[in-house]
Amino acid sequence: MRNRLTGFKQGILLSACLGLAPASLLAASSDWVYAVLQGDTLSEFGKQYLRKDIDWRQVQKLNQIRNPDVIRPGQKIRVPSSWLNAQPSAAEVVAMTGDVRVQRKDSNGSAALKMNDRLVLGDRLSTGDDSSITIRFADTSELTLLQNSELIFDQLSLFGDSGMVDSKLRLSQGSAEARVKPRMDARARFEIHTPSAISAVRGTEFRSVYQEGSAAARVEVLTGGVAVAAEGVSQLVPAGFGTRVKQGEAPVQPKELLPPAEFMPVANEIIQRNYNLQWQPLQGAQAYRVQISDTPRFSTLKTDEIIQQPGFFLPQFNNGDYYLRVRGIDNLDIEGRGSVAQLPLRVQPLPPLMVYYPWQQAVVGNYYQFSWSAPEKAIRWHFQVARDADFSEIVSDQQDLGQSLSQKVFLDQPGDYFWRVASVDENGNKGVFSPAATLNVQSKHRILQGDWLADRQTVRIQIPGLSHDRYKVQLAADTEFQQILEEWNRGPGELELDRFMSVRYIRIASVKGEQHGQWGESQMIAPDIHNDTAALISWLSGAAFLL
Repeated sequence: MRNRLTGFKQGILLSACLGLAPASLLAASSDWVYAVLQGDTLSEFGKQYLRKDIDWRQVQKLNQIRNPDVIRPGQKIRVPSSWLNAQPSAAEVVAMTGDVRVQRKDSNGSAALKMNDRLVLGDRLSTGDDSSITIRFADTSELTLLQNSELIFDQLSLFGDSGMVDSKLRLSQGSAEARVKPRMDARARFEIHTPSAISAVRGTEFRSVYQEGSAAARVEVLTGGVAVAAEGVSQLVPAGFGTRVKQGEAPVQPKELLPPAEFMPVANEIIQRNYNLQWQPLQGAQAYRVQISDTPRFSTLKTDEIIQQPGFFLPQFNNGDYYLRVRGIDNLDIEGRGSVAQLPLRVQPLPPLMVYYPWQQAVVGNYYQFSWSAPEKAIRWHFQVARDADFSEIVSDQQDLGQSLSQKVFLDQPGDYFWRVASVDENGNKGVFSPAATLNVQSKHRILQGDWLADRQTVRIQIPGLSHDRYKVQLAADTEFQQILEEWNRGPGELELDRFMSVRYIRIASVKGEQHGQWGESQMIAPDIHNDTAALISWLSGAAFLL
């Protein structure tokens, strides 16, 4: 083996497959290793795979096969790639985002890639900041190239009508994630070369990284297995393990990948800008890789960052369904198994906050008043009241309310009611409904609900969120928040304010430790200028009735 590896003095050979023994490392990197199937003969093999000027007897001699008619299923046959009947193949762009460019063979410059473009032998592919691309090969294997990476197509071949694809790629910088189609007959070959490693895979999902600054290659295996050889030492890396190889050194002992992170619950609809995504700290993690995609397969990435703490402010994206993936990174920079969470982002236009004025508790003739704030981009409202939390028993449904920030509804049946409001912007776009608020109607009589005399000096606002969420909340007298009246660092729930007689503005930001994300839209809260007389009469008449 030492003699065979002499040509790799400046590199490391890694071989990954389903069922490929480490002994196959003896084959030169330019050789194809074929696993014999039931019924195979060397003569039929030659007709299907070899060039017309190559006789099958040359394969017999190379592999020291005594009887060409007796080859065992599973037996490995080594064939130089130059002997094979290869036809040019191509890879296709199936997803991309950001700045992705290709330099064609024999071209001095590069050009921007487009969807469905084809990549062929000799092409050089590069990605810029916040850019990524997924390409699909002729056998449906896929590779995703991450940001600030460069990949060169050294070989793309299809062998006759066998379906066997030979792909050799050179990752000169950055990161690639491969999903290689399994082939139990061991015919396909897929290699990724780096300046310090070669990953030869067959039916494997793995990650390959080359860090130019440290001249080190890293391989993390998710399915299948990887045989790693360097400096005369070979290691078999099974699924769920990773290794790191520096030039001139043997591969480190395979190390188990860190387990998936455990996410804190995420709201069914995220309505807070720069929402703080949280997960439990992973033991052994020195850092975390955070990736966000708009596809569940992570074919392209909108975010790809390494952070030190278990929390991340969601960037400002448009409304849509996004996917979060987090991996722990250990002290060897080996990345662990990923956790994935769905992120249903619904921040445009922002739903209002529920507002409770003291006079709203006055019930005269069973008319109840509901009020809310006004996000800065909202001009109309969709208001609903229902008897159930799923809003299948609608009591009131006002779909095009104007500038008014309140609505009066007649409720003459006791029990629990649920109400919510959605904003509509100037373009007619309706946002999601606010989290439903509850109202308990205790009687059909003209009785004040609640202790009006005690509550009349306060205004209450409902701050939405989950129990583990933390927010910074500011209340101001102006839209620019130059005149800040109060500030809180708190969780979700009811916020109680002193009663005010002029317009107020409120804004909310997610909090992570000592930091907070960008502020959400400011929301106007109308002043409490209603006359208390009707409320007092209602309360007194209700008290008299109870007596």
